[in-house]
Amino acid sequence: MAEESKGAWKETKISCPKFLKVWDNMRDIFPHPYTLKDAFQFIDIVSAEDSQLTFAIEYNGHFAGMISLIKQPEVYRKSAEPGFWIGERK
Repeated sequence: MAEESKGAWKETKISCPKFLKVWDNMRDIFPHPYTLKDAFQFIDIVSAEDSQLTFAIEYNGHFAGMISLIKQPEVYRKSAEPGFWIGERK
């Protein structure tokens, strides 16, 4: 991933997931605490998606959360699970 993209990500207040009140409903794969290293790994994974399935949610021009489709394996391979989170403004 390009360094300028990582810098832009930092500017979107990477700590947004720390303010979620829905931790109990998140998948175990979502790290806590969420670090800058976790964010860079996530960006690298999303950037490599063959079909884009992960998108930013913006509100008034600012990063507010994420929405994605999670492809299902095996007999469920023709379906996807929607997932999203929206941060709080502090």
